[in-house]
Amino acid sequence: MNWYKTSQQTPPVTTTPEKPDLVTAPDEIDAAKEFTEHYVIFRFNNGWTVQKVEKDIDVESNLLKVDAYPSNTGDEHLYSLRNEHNVPRANFIAQVSKKEPSYLGISEVNYEYVPNQKIDNEKYSNGLLKQFFDYLKTIGMKPKWINETSNTDSVGIRELKNYIVDGMGIPEFVYGKDSERHNFQIGGSSDSYYKALELAYSEAWGGSYYYSNVANGLIDDIFSFAEAREEVGLLENAVQKFEEWAFDMWCEADWGDSLPERPEEPTKEEFNREYKETPGQKEFKTKDFNKTKNTYFDEKAYNEAVKEYERLEKEYEEKEAELQESFEPYEFGNAAYKKLQNLKTKHPKKTPKNKIS
Repeated sequence: MNWYKTSQQTPPVTTTPEKPDLVTAPDEIDAAKEFTEHYVIFRFNNGWTVQKVEKDIDVESNLLKVDAYPSNTGDEHLYSLRNEHNVPRANFIAQVSKKEPSYLGISEVNYEYVPNQKIDNEKYSNGLLKQFFDYLKTIGMKPKWINETSNTDSVGIRELKNYIVDGMGIPEFVYGKDSERHNFQIGGSSDSYYKALELAYSEAWGGSYYYSNVANGLIDDIFSFAEAREEVGLLENAVQKFEEWAFDMWCEADWGDSLPERPEEPTKEEFNREYKETPGQKEFKTKDFNKTKNTYFDEKAYNEAVKEYERLEKEYEEKEAELQESFEPYEFGNAAYKKLQNLKTKHPKKTPKNKIS
């Protein structure tokens, strides 16, 4: 697939970057003339390009370090970010998959150190690569890191919002500490998102007071984190597991006099009565009465009992609802559930339109 033509047919929304003061030495320009292929897959409006390197890997490595040569299996490729003089300023190896066309696994990006310049090449290159990766996302690709490229020290749940994506818009490897102070990678499984929700709930407490605004903000951060990783589906079980925990906490709570005892629904069997013999009533003496009419159903008493039960049940449910509304685990779980439904509506499942070549 010709990525340059594709990008012209569906041009990405780009911004004109600040004119870089990036020095290109004459010997670099001469060396770049040795490139024999110009497989442009993306062109920026400042003259820079992203090019796929197939034959000229040695030429590329002479100008800029290449981590490793792509494998011969065809599922790894080298991509080069080049300036207007066709000189490499960054490159990376990326894995692709025939089974999963949306997959693009990126190894560490290499940058050229350019001295005597006002703008840092790495920062400038990251801005351009972000445009490139953002464009890939619009056509169904899912660029992701396959190596840990950032500090793996655990971060607090309040800091998670700073690690949703890196400067290139790609999700980072992020680690937190669970309730038992064990490191765990956030994302990638429902269990990890459940642990993150646990941490968010704990963090929403300040002393003996629960701050719902803090809880809502942390839930938003966790969901944005999952959204960036295309892992919204993993949140379903995580939220359900938290709601189950909240229910267990409700059952274990001692409400004392705050919640009345739940009434028992009356049964008709309770209102079967025996006839009492009244002096002078001859029918009590007959054999047939003793066999068939020694009991009767007290419908009036039963109806009165049902009416009283319904009154007490309504009173119980109203009080229970009142307590549940202010029960912090339920409040947190309900907020997470509502936010998840909105997120699922916002992001229906997508099918990749193209694949990178």
